[in-house]
Amino acid sequence: MPREMTVVEIGDREIGLRRAGSGPALLCLHGFPQTSACWEPLASRLEDRFTVLMPDLPGFGASDPAASADARAVADTMAALLDALELDRVTVVGHDFGGAIAWSLGLAHPDRLDGLVVVNSPLRRLDLRHGWHMLALNLPVVPELAFSLAGGPLVEAMIRRCTTVPDAIPEEAMQEYRSAFRTIEAQRNAFAYYRTVTRAYLRHAARRSIPSFVPFIGRPSAPSREQRKVEVPTMVVWGAADPVLPVHLTDDLDRHISDLRLELLDGIGHFVPEEAPDALASLVADFAR
Repeated sequence: MPREMTVVEIGDREIGLRRAGSGPALLCLHGFPQTSACWEPLASRLEDRFTVLMPDLPGFGASDPAASADARAVADTMAALLDALELDRVTVVGHDFGGAIAWSLGLAHPDRLDGLVVVNSPLRRLDLRHGWHMLALNLPVVPELAFSLAGGPLVEAMIRRCTTVPDAIPEEAMQEYRSAFRTIEAQRNAFAYYRTVTRAYLRHAARRSIPSFVPFIGRPSAPSREQRKVEVPTMVVWGAADPVLPVHLTDDLDRHISDLRLELLDGIGHFVPEEAPDALASLVADFAR
């Protein structure tokens, strides 16, 4: 059973938070189309050694929407959550879109992090042939219509399609994921993450294709956020059988990360925290000790 939710106030917004255990803090950030319930298998394995903090991302589950779904803005909200919890430093564990927030935390708030564990979440790369749903969720009206007509079954189908371990998702968690998409507002809050990151990626790709001598449009001379290296010690864990974020997205990661450990989980799909909780817990415990 997912743990009870508490509420943390950050300015004029509320963040739903589950927590477990005691010890050094792990901030666990979920992805789409889930909630913080996805971390229960990890929390149950690590709560004897760590304080496991599991917020619903802004706009998901019990959390108010963010002013912006940009990864940097949400990372700032997560840093504010640490302030509200009176925590100076944590190890961040992020999966899927939670991984995108983790990358942004590593770039924008490295002083708050002891380490990064990023699970099936690419850095500065996308494969839109396999992740075609990212483009589909940018369509006007159509995603909202589809999720309004068949939101619960659609959420479940998306998750089942991307798992390789039968019955990896407990029914209690799946029920929460289905319920989280019942309203148009909740759907749009979640889609905003995809719409923001996909459009930013396409804009960046377009800029890179324009010659640098074109006035005002060429590449900036100073390193941008997209060019800086992640300096926080980082472990990337990847379910190598992920059908939407293929393992080739881990290629050349060392170009972008100063201190990288890469762990591939053969035969595991996209939803690693629930498909391979024993393996992930062992890796996190070893990395964050």
